[in-house]
Amino acid sequence: MRKSTVRILIFLNVVLACGLAWMWFDPDGQLKNIHWEAPAPRRADFASLVPSIGQAREGDVGQFVSTLDRPLFSPSRRPPPPVIVTAPPPPPPPDPLNNTQLLGLFAGAQSGGILARVDGKIRRIRVNERIGDWTIQTVKDRDVVFVRGNETRVVHLDRSRVSAPPAAPPVAR
Repeated sequence: MRKSTVRILIFLNVVLACGLAWMWFDPDGQLKNIHWEAPAPRRADFASLVPSIGQAREGDVGQFVSTLDRPLFSPSRRPPPPVIVTAPPPPPPPDPLNNTQLLGLFAGAQSGGILARVDGKIRRIRVNERIGDWTIQTVKDRDVVFVRGNETRVVHLDRSRVSAPPAAPPVAR
């Protein structure tokens, strides 16, 4: 069996070699197609390369609109919902009483007022004067009443706790 397989392969190789020789050589024994011949010249047709720009057709616009109505890469094939942009509400103005520290009260025969640190500066503010949009309405005992429109705020002045002075170190003699 092995000898017959070898003989078949040798026969097949001989047949293929004869086929190649028939394709390469002509009947006179010369090689075929060894001389190159230039092809016939042809004029370039540049007009065929430029796409023709014709009139817009109604069908083209309709296809474009249908593409917008059914987006290709959207899973639901529905257009996205319209985006409604609303501006955030403006932040409320800062309350000037938040930056105010009540330092003391004063009262006179006809008017009174407060000593306060407002935005880092110590000011003397009388009754009916303003801190921002707050007005000092009254000063009574240790309370100050501020008014802004219909809103009222009462600030109480606490007594400060005075600690005893530190004991002096004994002097060595």
